[in-house]
Amino acid sequence: MKRILVINGSYNRYGNTAKALDVLLEHLVKVNQVGYDKIFLSDCGACSNCSEGLKRNYCQNQVKPDCIHHDQFYELIEKMYLYDTIIMGSPVYLDFPSPKLLSLMSRMNFMAESTDRQYYKDIALYVVATGYCSGTKAVTHTLQAAGEMLGLNIPARSSYEWITLWKDRRLRGGDSRVKLYIPE
Repeated sequence: MKRILVINGSYNRYGNTAKALDVLLEHLVKVNQVGYDKIFLSDCGACSNCSEGLKRNYCQNQVKPDCIHHDQFYELIEKMYLYDTIIMGSPVYLDFPSPKLLSLMSRMNFMAESTDRQYYKDIALYVVATGYCSGTKAVTHTLQAAGEMLGLNIPARSSYEWITLWKDRRLRGGDSRVKLYIPE
């Protein structure tokens, strides 16, 4: 059975990103009978490329990675090996992923660099981006490109958009109604 780690990178634990991830998981469990764990990314600071970590080789220790930041990153990095797939969910912030999800990706980079991009090679990455108007494709592209640079597998390059309709009921987001899932 495939195992999936779902990371909610939103600042709102129960917002649209969480709802979109839940809909996707419900479908995956029903159709593919997968197992999964969900993590709300609450505390993960960005890599500061600190001299202390570099001097002591904390970040690049492949047996037990360490860092001067003691946050949720350790929980995630230790769990990643247990999963075949990671699904990252992010709302759109000015056409970018959430800052805390970008912080996670920057911290993951040290492990990728120290292993010649082999650390994540057996893990597939899928992205769910949610937005009110536009930017979901930009977020998807940004996270997929970062994942590819880290050595993650990117099996799918297409995207569907989760769009909230404005009160005037005009469709926004740059895609046709046929390709969209629009929640009621």
